[in-house]
Amino acid sequence: MITLINVFTVEPANQQRLADLLTRATDDFVSRAPGFLSATLHRSLDGSKVTMYAQWRSAEDYEAMRRDPGPLPFLQEALTIARFEPGIYEIARQFVPAGNTRPAAMTQAELSDRYRAYIACLNAQDWRRLGDFVDDDVRYNGEGIGLSGYRAMLERDFREIPDLAFKIALLIAEPPRIAARLAFDCTPRGRFLGLDVAGRRVAFTENVFYEFQAGKIAAVWSVIDKAAIEAQIGVDG
Repeated sequence: MITLINVFTVEPANQQRLADLLTRATDDFVSRAPGFLSATLHRSLDGSKVTMYAQWRSAEDYEAMRRDPGPLPFLQEALTIARFEPGIYEIARQFVPAGNTRPAAMTQAELSDRYRAYIACLNAQDWRRLGDFVDDDVRYNGEGIGLSGYRAMLERDFREIPDLAFKIALLIAEPPRIAARLAFDCTPRGRFLGLDVAGRRVAFTENVFYEFQAGKIAAVWSVIDKAAIEAQIGVDG
């Protein structure tokens, strides 16, 4: 996973125009590109800056998007009214208030950002960082599988579905819980959920509820729309 922090310097009179251009480019093109994970648009209170914070699965995905001519007119117009300072980053460390033994309770926005970062970690298959998001004693559908079992489950999923990618279709944050609808469009090998998918491409959704403790996922409840897969591969109900 990579993080892009792109800072635009603009005259205050043009700040909203610039924000609108970046919003249109992201909504119409960038957010549809393979490997795009999330983006947050910021504007400074003094009107002189607009900053886009975006996460991508890989630098290769980002570079492929840059070759797409679709968003180019928006960027070209943006550069007529603003100076652009791009930057590519990785997370070095996260901090909590001094003296706290655990992170402060998260707001809805903070919890949503935390969850999106977790999904980015999964899509990047960055297993060394999984413990940053998942509790050591995590429970999955009522079973205490722990972090090692959770990681093993995810690694198995990626082995069995090489093109697996998690896409957030719906996200509701009510601290300390998240409700998400995840959308998948992938090609499982062999059997999947007891079904003989055998390399056919299928689209389906997963409804998932999470409970966070101290900033980490402590419990997960998951239901996959198996009926949608059965309908696509011709299994009678």
